[in-house]
Amino acid sequence: VDTDRFNPSINKAFAKNENKISPEVNALWAGKLVSDLTAQAIKNIVLETSSKEQDIGFILAIRIDNNREKLRSLSLKKQFCDMGLGNRVRFIHKLDDMALLMASCDMLIYPFFKGFKKKIDIPYVIIEAMSCGLPVLISDIEPINEAIKDDAGILVKGDDPVFFSKAIIDLYRNKESMAAIGAKNRKVVLRYFDLDKNVHEYEKIYDDLFRGE
Repeated sequence: VDTDRFNPSINKAFAKNENKISPEVNALWAGKLVSDLTAQAIKNIVLETSSKEQDIGFILAIRIDNNREKLRSLSLKKQFCDMGLGNRVRFIHKLDDMALLMASCDMLIYPFFKGFKKKIDIPYVIIEAMSCGLPVLISDIEPINEAIKDDAGILVKGDDPVFFSKAIIDLYRNKESMAAIGAKNRKVVLRYFDLDKNVHEYEKIYDDLFRGE
């Protein structure tokens, strides 16, 4: 990850204003609605959280690659509006600067439940959010949980959206913990996931290999 681009120094108030995002605490989810299960999980997490805490907003940065994903996004947006939550959930489909969006938000959530399409890697968005100094809440499932090192981040166990909602609310109600986890996440990225550092390490490996020939 480019730690110079994704960094905690971007002014949060400025970023929220630039992206026209409300000043309340906002949880970011970024990804694709690749199945109805994904859309349902996001919906249930938002509903459960909103029923217990009125001051948490959600930013859904949804990448759309086909018509089915577009229809899922439209349906999800309509459901939130019909339930009176249209002002609590912001949908974003086109984005020029992910780092600026992350600076607009206060935490990243990445639920991954049974039945979701199998992941074979760690999503970049998790590492980018950590690099920006955001606390991240992710499902405790391989390989996604490999991003959480040195006791940074929050692993959410179980496939029930209620568990995820509880983790979001608990974090929201402990502002000191939010800041501490975010700072720790930044240190983890600098140690394990920094782009320049990893390129240099790969160069050393190749140099050693060629010298051994």
